[in-house]
Amino acid sequence: MLKPVEKGYVPLLLLAAMAAGGPYRLVNHTRLGYAANAHVFDAASGRIFSSSRTGVYAVDAVRRKVTGPMERTPVGAVAFDPRTSELYVLARNEGRLRVLDVNTRKIARSFSAPALFNVIFEPTKSELYYVRGNTTTVHIAERQRGEQVATVALDGYPSFVLADPERQRVLVRLYDRDLIQVIDVNERRVSVSWPLRADGFSSMAIDAASGRVFVSSGKDVKMLDGLSGKELGRFPAGDQVASIVYDPETKLVAALWGGRYINIARVDLMTITPVQSVDLLTPTRQIFLDPRTHTLYAMSSMADSSAFGRGSSPETTAGPRISSLLTLQYKPE
Repeated sequence: MLKPVEKGYVPLLLLAAMAAGGPYRLVNHTRLGYAANAHVFDAASGRIFSSSRTGVYAVDAVRRKVTGPMERTPVGAVAFDPRTSELYVLARNEGRLRVLDVNTRKIARSFSAPALFNVIFEPTKSELYYVRGNTTTVHIAERQRGEQVATVALDGYPSFVLADPERQRVLVRLYDRDLIQVIDVNERRVSVSWPLRADGFSSMAIDAASGRVFVSSGKDVKMLDGLSGKELGRFPAGDQVASIVYDPETKLVAALWGGRYINIARVDLMTITPVQSVDLLTPTRQIFLDPRTHTLYAMSSMADSSAFGRGSSPETTAGPRISSLLTLQYKPE
């Protein structure tokens, strides 16, 4: 049985680490009672779905309530279709994808899929994109039976993949070539490539309204024109940017870097201005944005109960892992 979550635990050391001022304030740390490997956020319901070795879990991020395990599926990559409430779980070491109905909490169907791949849901045509970091081919399959409908050849190995349904395209950042490649989802081919320095580990986010793309590059996050790929601005974000989110209403972009830091900047038409830096003091995997409240959620992974907020070696990987949810509340300036 899942242990109750530990709510309201916010160490003073962590609160002191917050930069003075700024639009965000850490208000809660919730230990979730399981160790997750992959996450996806449903902004409509405010739920985070996680894949772990003990099954699939759902977290109501607002109420900080855990549901699960919903199904004891093998751990792997996850993608979500909010229109059908289907969660796609691609087993890490097994050539099979399971489709979980998150409302009934049951497996609706399963089918063959490439093992050791990541899965991305493309909402325009309701298709699944399979990618792997050491393969230069994107496999595209339909979502009902998993039948492959196309393959797309890339000019290098993918580092980050992001669907842009408003413009009916998928962006693929390469880590071994100085390129972002844009896949036309209707023609299922690379339609254009944008030059951008390759720096291995990367992340991207999109301004759905304007099409502007925010992408990590070296120690910066760059803002690119959504049509030409031309750089419009940048701000410093540090090494190893793992996750980026953009809030079109507040005009704030947040980048998780170095495994535990979040840098936040304000976006104007042609400039990006840093406004806050947050040290989470615990290893963090991913950040999500709730566009309804502008709240930031961070999924972290701790080694043990004393790892969170500990001054010495917060990045330790010794001992069993446990996931936790950090809540950063937005306050208008």
